[in-house]
Amino acid sequence: MDAKLVDKLIQRAERDFDGHLTILRFTTNWRVGFVTPDERADIDGIPVGKTFEDAAKAALAMSTAEHWKKIQDARIHFWQNLRETGAA
Repeated sequence: MDAKLVDKLIQRAERDFDGHLTILRFTTNWRVGFVTPDERADIDGIPVGKTFEDAAKAALAMSTAEHWKKIQDARIHFWQNLRETGAA
C-alpha cells in the first residue's frame, strides 16, 4: 500500500467528509470511498479497482461532496420507499 496515497485519502476524508474513509479488500478487487456502508448496495456504490491504488485514485477522482451526497440520498430514498410500501 502506498503510504502517500493513504495520507491523501485521510486528508480528503478529514477535510471534506467528517473523517469517513472506507477501505475494503475482496477476493478480486478493492473498494475505497468516503462513506460508511450500511448494506451491500452501499458497497456497490464505492469506487472499485483491481488494486488498492486503482480504487484509491478512483475515490479521489470522485471525491466531491456532491457525489457522495447523491449516494447518501439514494440510500435514504431506498429506505423511505421500503417503509412506505411496508416491505421494511
